[in-house]
Amino acid sequence: PVGGYFRQDFTEHRSNSWSLKKRTCFYTHTPLGYRSESESHTMKEKTKSLADQRLARIEGQVRAVRRLVAEDRYCVDIVRQVQAARSALSSLEALVIEDHVDTCVEQALTKGSISERREKVTELVGILTGKKK
Repeated sequence: PVGGYFRQDFTEHRSNSWSLKKRTCFYTHTPLGYRSESESHTMKEKTKSLADQRLARIEGQVRAVRRLVAEDRYCVDIVRQVQAARSALSSLEALVIEDHVDTCVEQALTKGSISERREKVTELVGILTGKKK
């Protein structure tokens, strides 16, 4: 599966420990943990396309940094290329967060329970403030 993997015979618990289960469950890794396939989130196709374009640019910038270092180029040139890559990553991050708000967070706020709403808001505050889960 794209963006995830199969974890056979296991299921997630709130304590983040895994226990045996009889059927195979699909989980997608995210920076904040795991979500089951039953959670309805699909990144918008336009967002995926834009993210892919930005990732291609970022890959090129990182390759350029590696080349500049290997060629023992002027330090300022290397730093400028690193800054460009960092800026592109920030732009990608903003794009993904915007999509998350428009899909996952909006769904939780309009259709979710109080605990789901709280979880999404807490999760969003955490990623915006840089806190680890």
